[in-house]
Amino acid sequence: YGSLSSHMVEQQGAFQNDTWKSKIETAQNTGALLWGDEAMRMESAATIGATVGQIAKAKGWDDATTEAAMRDAMSPLHVGIMNGMIKSGNAASARKYYETNSAGMSIQARATMQGVIKEAGDTQTAEATADAVWSAVGPKLSNDPIKLFDMEAELRTQLKDNPDAMKTGLSALRQRPSCGPSLSG
Repeated sequence: YGSLSSHMVEQQGAFQNDTWKSKIETAQNTGALLWGDEAMRMESAATIGATVGQIAKAKGWDDATTEAAMRDAMSPLHVGIMNGMIKSGNAASARKYYETNSAGMSIQARATMQGVIKEAGDTQTAEATADAVWSAVGPKLSNDPIKLFDMEAELRTQLKDNPDAMKTGLSALRQRPSCGPSLSG
């Protein structure tokens, strides 16, 4: 009877752990999927916080262990929200969200998202600058020459302080569809 009782306790513990894990994962996925819904993001974060709190209490964790578990549990939510912002073309919002919430993320998630946000921001800046340069310096009519040299010089001037965006912007200019039969520069 003793081994049956300890087996049941183990099964109940495993079931509780699976329940907590499922609750956290569901909140992470829901908040990330509905990243544009502020109320849902807050609800997801609250669910994660409450669940980690329950786990900490049940397992007798100290504050440092609880805080580390909270960062680990919140990181996928924060990363998913920022990725949603980036995919919608809003790296600036992702940067602001990161600045507000990075303290609640694991070191690995913070390091990853710093690079992702920078790259997305550089790409968006490069594309916007390439569009503006093409509109200002590019051909106006279908038979106008494409002055690639002039457009590249203008883009270099505008992005001189951001070499990564400059490289991406130059590539974007060079990949534009040809509007006319000739290149001049």
